[in-house]
Amino acid sequence: MTEWRLVPVEPTPEMDKAGADTFGGQGDSADARYECAVMYRAMIAAAPQPPAAQEPVAWVSANHQYMTMNQADARAHILNGVPLKPLYLHPAPADDRVRELTEALQMLHDDCVEYLTINNLGGYDNHVLRRARAALANGGK
Repeated sequence: MTEWRLVPVEPTPEMDKAGADTFGGQGDSADARYECAVMYRAMIAAAPQPPAAQEPVAWVSANHQYMTMNQADARAHILNGVPLKPLYLHPAPADDRVRELTEALQMLHDDCVEYLTINNLGGYDNHVLRRARAALANGGK
């Protein structure tokens, strides 16, 4: 498993010297520091992107007055009418966004149906649920 770290795109003078020191202790040599900087830039250019987060790391309200890192708390707030936005460590690619929104819509639909059932409102079929079912039937479109 690769550990991820945030590093500068361009090496600092200290980084150049440390790199040059590993190659025969020539940290004071301008040529050795230049060679290390060239290698560092090549490695940064070839580095893979960090993996996109599959699950949100937290949820925050639109007015930024509330934040939670607990999915159950987030669902409870959403059921109580507090819209929360999921936050990810790394943004998901655009293709994954459609899947993500479809899953969120399915979760909201299921929670609404559960709420209506628990409160003996099972026969209640409002406009929002009809639209959610239609969107889910069309793959979230």
